[in-house]
Amino acid sequence: MLDEQFKLLEHFERRIQQLIAYCDTLRVANAHLKEEVSERDKRLEQAKCKIEELETRYDNLLAAQGVAGQETEGRELARARLSKLVREVDKCIALLNE
Repeated sequence: MLDEQFKLLEHFERRIQQLIAYCDTLRVANAHLKEEVSERDKRLEQAKCKIEELETRYDNLLAAQGVAGQETEGRELARARLSKLVREVDKCIALLNE
């Protein structure tokens, strides 16, 4: 009976060592995955910034074409932007006059 208990104990120790090795493998894989997620988040953030920049440039181009009288949609956009700028300037002047 004692021999059987030693065999069970040895089997248990081997299984524990296998679990520890598997846990270490999972930790390494998890670290790699976290690094990959972080890298993709950075690339996604860069892509978002680039999209915002391109949208701004596109809006500016439409406004410039509207000012030049080349496009109806651009004209409306240019008027809206100029109206907004005029309101902002008026607010600044009002604050300076206080």
